Amino acid sequence: MENKKEFDIISLIQNEHSTYLEKHDILKKIIFDLLDKDNPWEDVKEFLSFFNNVLLKHFEDETAVIKLLLDNKDMTNEEADIVNTVIQEHKTIVKCINKLNETGKIYTPLLREIKEDFIAEAHDLIDIITKHANTEDADFFPLARKLLSKIELDKIRKTIEERRNS
Repeated sequence: MENKKEFDIISLIQNEHSTYLEKHDILKKIIFDLLDKDNPWEDVKEFLSFFNNVLLKHFEDETAVIKLLLDNKDMTNEEADIVNTVIQEHKTIVKCINKLNETGKIYTPLLREIKEDFIAEAHDLIDIITKHANTEDADFFPLARKLLSKIELDKIRKTIEERRNS
């Protein structure tokens, strides 16, 4: 019974991946249609909103896990590499989101080149995020479950709850 509670917060963060990936698939379909639409601006705003509001908040949740893992003195070099990979991937994804936001600011359905740039950047971002989520599911979350104590997991849970409720 106690073991189940220990894994709740990590499972919550991990389970959000499937929700995000489903939404992600819908957004990818929207992007496929953008070149053919006369007024796709609403779709672009929805697409950017997902990354700016949903995905970046999810990264904040994962950052709470990362911080405690980095404090773990018993981590092997291989385990540290897993955490550092996630950190680097987050930085890459944030840069891609920022670039997409910049392209989104100048996006207009009248300029096909800008539409094509936006769509190409969006596809790249979607591919990176999908690979990142798979890496986290395969390596990062199992590592967090292995290394973090019940007290640390409770601390993560409280941090996330406070942030989400504020």
